Amino acid sequence: MTGFSLKLIAIATMFIDHAGYILYMYDEAVFMRYIGRIAFPIFAFLIAEGCKYTGDIKKYTMRLFVFALISQVPFALFTGLGVFGYKNIFFTLGIAVLCIMAYKVVKEKYDNSILHIAVAIILCFVGYTAANELWTDFGGRGVVLIILLYLSGRKEIQLVVLLSFMLIMYSDNMGFLIGGMASIIPIALYNRRQGYKANKWLFYGFYPMHLLLLVAARYIFL
Repeated sequence: MTGFSLKLIAIATMFIDHAGYILYMYDEAVFMRYIGRIAFPIFAFLIAEGCKYTGDIKKYTMRLFVFALISQVPFALFTGLGVFGYKNIFFTLGIAVLCIMAYKVVKEKYDNSILHIAVAIILCFVGYTAANELWTDFGGRGVVLIILLYLSGRKEIQLVVLLSFMLIMYSDNMGFLIGGMASIIPIALYNRRQGYKANKWLFYGFYPMHLLLLVAARYIFL
């Protein structure tokens, strides 16, 4: 399974999840939310992989924060929690990549394994705290997950990290836990190939656009 295939699965399940959020008054919507748990682990995995192979992590980080700002108004309309309240997922991703960028700078400058471990722990703490203080989607746990996926070299270790995240995040909701664990299957099948080279802006732009679409549908049909 290519990176393009993973992206399609992630955005499709994210759309189902957010549609379920809009249709929360219907019993069927809960199953849509379960399916939606597949999305974030895949996004987290792809972001971690992107940090390994991007040619310019500074531009990568900037791009995430630009779309965080662009997406915040649509996200606020979607959640009803205000522009300065709950922050969209791009903030979570941006904080994680910012921490990874700092780690890469230290690792490239200093050849000291103990220092690398210490810096990784500090950055996990800083990223966790920043995301929770900003009240971002998936919060500090999401940031730490991305950092750990980046630090985990082998896919087997990455899958263990993902499984541990599911057990911690969804221990009190069996439906969410099963949905989240389902994300491990396509990730395990990932062949580390990019696949079809779609315009990256389409994937970034899909997030705010689908939120606006769902908000419009809520006002028109519900």
